[in-house]
Amino acid sequence: VHYGVTHAPVVSPDGIFLGVVPADTLADILVEEAGEDVQRISAMTPLKQSYFETPFFQLLYERSGILIILLLVGSISSTILDVYQSTLGALLFLFVPMITGTGGNTSSQTSALAIQGLAVGEIRNANMIKFLFREMRIGFGIGTLLSIAAFLRVYMTTGSAFEGFAISVALGFIVMLSVVLGSLVPLV
Repeated sequence: VHYGVTHAPVVSPDGIFLGVVPADTLADILVEEAGEDVQRISAMTPLKQSYFETPFFQLLYERSGILIILLLVGSISSTILDVYQSTLGALLFLFVPMITGTGGNTSSQTSALAIQGLAVGEIRNANMIKFLFREMRIGFGIGTLLSIAAFLRVYMTTGSAFEGFAISVALGFIVMLSVVLGSLVPLV
């Protein structure tokens, strides 16, 4: 509408004119697709009906499934903290928000890239494995860089190289795992 265009042509892959789509219909389709993308970013199955037309228990099921999985994965962290509590003591509790926040941000960033790639057709079945391997390499690189930054942060805070090493290794593994999960969840 900005350019005075009120219809969009529909052309086959062979270049044959098939018809036109009115601008208001095109806008409705774009809004619907954007809504589905937002739901995918949140690790939800896109709703087939409007929010209020979707049955309560269907929403409950679809939204809680991934959250239960994430809760159980988070329990692994609690177990690890419990096992090493005497070794690292209060140190871990000082840096847990940094570690979990970094993991969450990394996963969100990766998921957004995957969803955008899927939405525009850049990521397809033919190149999905290539995408996953590339993200694993990027995850290793990001994990390494963030581990170095975390080591420096912890060392400057505590003065202990051992504690800095322990936190930085934990952060590196969490970042790499977050990239893998952030890539896989939208693809699945």
